[in-house]
Amino acid sequence: VSQSRYTADSYEVSSDGQVASWKPYRNYAPIPTDRRLLTPNRDKDGYAKVTLRLNNGKTKTFRVCRLVAEMWHGAPTKGQVVRHLDGNNHNDNALNLKWGTPAENSYDSKLHNTWVHGHKVNTCKLTENQVIEALTTSTSHSELARKFNVSVGAIWHIRNKRSWKHVSVKYSDFGQSLQRPTDSAS
Repeated sequence: VSQSRYTADSYEVSSDGQVASWKPYRNYAPIPTDRRLLTPNRDKDGYAKVTLRLNNGKTKTFRVCRLVAEMWHGAPTKGQVVRHLDGNNHNDNALNLKWGTPAENSYDSKLHNTWVHGHKVNTCKLTENQVIEALTTSTSHSELARKFNVSVGAIWHIRNKRSWKHVSVKYSDFGQSLQRPTDSAS
């Protein structure tokens, strides 16, 4: 059974993730009309979001999961984020949401296999095979950067395990002991 609570800005947030408006100026009505369910949009990460008009007349967009968590679990402490306990960012039910640290949220994403990393990142320029090549070849940073059309710094970060940490390579698997190449340009 869904329950609702009201915010100070004449909006209602239900425990099942629905947001409704009681704004009186909608349709120039002098008094509040029947509540109107807001239709959420999805942001680039797939989370439901709604745009609300604040008391000062300005609008602000909120993720629905954050509104539900604040309404049903209280305000977060500094640095906390909303965790979806089942790993489904379309499930904004209050029972599925919990405040937690970014580290806990990251652990959840790995647990639910929703962690975006490596080639799954939409701005990724390299494949895992190219990263393995960068890790196992004695080619200089500069040459690899030109070959893969990335910066020398990107190759340096890969070789120094600052990025693509999830790709592990055993140098013994390649039949020879490779030394990490260095590049005077980096």
